[in-house]
Amino acid sequence: MAHVSIPSIEEIKEALFEVLNNKIFDREEFLTLYDKAQTAKFLGVSKGTVDNLRVKGLLKVTYVGSKPMFSFSHIKEYINGNHHSSH
Repeated sequence: MAHVSIPSIEEIKEALFEVLNNKIFDREEFLTLYDKAQTAKFLGVSKGTVDNLRVKGLLKVTYVGSKPMFSFSHIKEYINGNHHSSH
C-alpha cells in the first residue's frame, strides 16, 4: 500500500500562490480584477464563502458599479494571512 501524505496548510498556500503568480504574466494582467466566481476558483472555495470573506472584511473588494471585484494583490494578501476583520 502506497503512503499518501496530506499537504500542510502552508504547502497549500504556497501551491496556490504559485498558481496565482503563474496566472499573472504582465503588469496589465496584474491589474486585472477578478469576479466572485474566478476568485472562488482561485481560492478553492464556494462563491458564498467569497461573499462571507468580503462581508467580514477578510478579503478586500473593489466595486465596479455594484459588482464586487477582487484584485490579485488582495487575493494574495488573504492567502498570506495579511487580513484583518473590519468588524
